[in-house]
Amino acid sequence: MNPTSQNTINIINSNISHAVLRITQSGKDTISKKTALKLQDLLNSEEIKALPENDRLDVLDRVSDLVKELQEPTTDTGKVHGGLKTLGGFISSKASKTMTQFVAQAAITYAIANGLKF
Repeated sequence: MNPTSQNTINIINSNISHAVLRITQSGKDTISKKTALKLQDLLNSEEIKALPENDRLDVLDRVSDLVKELQEPTTDTGKVHGGLKTLGGFISSKASKTMTQFVAQAAITYAIANGLKF
């Protein structure tokens, strides 16, 4: 396919005409999607389901906030990373070492993928 300068496209109510463009698919990155799915898996785990109701609801609230942020058009990576660290701290006091490591790994993976420093 040869680039042409006779194309006109509409991107969110903005017209671009007579320009050579390289169109790259945009949207949520794979890491954000995978992180949201892993958080949903966490909620569905037997260990989280076995927590006392108040603790389980607290985890649900924290995960819901994170998933909501991950689904925003523009994700605040610092907010997500901070939320993952907070969730990990909470889970470390309520659940097994395996669950804590799960959340910690999600935080590390997300941070590395988004260029955040520790």
